[in-house]
Amino acid sequence: MSTTRTALAQLLAQTLDQAAAVAASAWPRSAAGREARRLVDDGYAPGQPCEIAFSVSFSDALDVRATLAAARSGGVAVADLTSATRGFVTVTVPARVRAYDLSLASRRMDRLARACGGFAAEIGPVTAPQRRAPALTLHATGDAAA
Repeated sequence: MSTTRTALAQLLAQTLDQAAAVAASAWPRSAAGREARRLVDDGYAPGQPCEIAFSVSFSDALDVRATLAAARSGGVAVADLTSATRGFVTVTVPARVRAYDLSLASRRMDRLARACGGFAAEIGPVTAPQRRAPALTLHATGDAAA
């Protein structure tokens, strides 16, 4: 019975995350929407896949090991454990540069940290944006082929 409750709780959390992500992508003043626009202004292509770094805090070092093991199985990569003894780790999460994906990643990290009495804060993309080639502009020379 507890397995069914756990599965239902996970399904409910995923559904709430997706509903919040839809709302974040529809609402122009959402934090995820502003972040997506900022990343595009910084040179990231809209919808471009990237790794987003988060600083995650934990209240107990034992919780860190168990929670990070569960997070790794869910696609979260641990980038830096040097501050783990002080209750902080840096993790990376794959996401696309769009409000929906950024909102999902942020809510997922918040839930991960909350389970251990902590919080998650987005640091930003791990790598610099790929420079896009400047657009070519064609000018008419006035020469007409006869």
